[in-house]
Amino acid sequence: MEKKFGKTGLTQKEAIYQIICKVLGARLQPGIEVEDLIANKPEGDLHPRWNSPELLKMIELVSAGIIDATIPSKYNSGSQLKNVREYSNRITHYWLRHDRRLNGGFSGTRISKKKQRAVILQSRIKNDPQLKALKSVYKKCLTDADRFEVESYIKGRTFSIILDAFEIDKNEIPLSLKVILKLEDQPDSNSGKKAA
Repeated sequence: MEKKFGKTGLTQKEAIYQIICKVLGARLQPGIEVEDLIANKPEGDLHPRWNSPELLKMIELVSAGIIDATIPSKYNSGSQLKNVREYSNRITHYWLRHDRRLNGGFSGTRISKKKQRAVILQSRIKNDPQLKALKSVYKKCLTDADRFEVESYIKGRTFSIILDAFEIDKNEIPLSLKVILKLEDQPDSNSGKKAA
């Protein structure tokens, strides 16, 4: 596909990137998603709310660039303003999601933070040396009691990795659950202190 250039010699991607840089200024840092800077995501909402004044300024500048032909587009100065604004909104959001300089460095379409966390978590669990050793021991267990014991350590280690990945404070977990998951030693019933 042939690249199209506007009056300034910039592609659509580059022209929009420069507009976003102009609007955000020093707030735009490498590796940071622009979505995190300009969108708010209320608790429980699946999608961010794009209602910041900065985004509106970006869309306004993109519209002006399309109208004066500095940004290549199928629209021009003779197009209806409503159509130009809708198109400007679409392409601004498109480049926010697809330009590596704006989406945190992801190639192609950026994946959701939830999916990123899941991939990282799977990798941590798969590559954890302690878990690998425990699984190796589990395969060598001869009795069900031994397998049950090792399995509880595997679950505890897995849970510990999850806690670390999601930055959950282990002090917030009830002691009884910590003991079950082998995150804490069984309290000594005689002294009320942990067993050594």
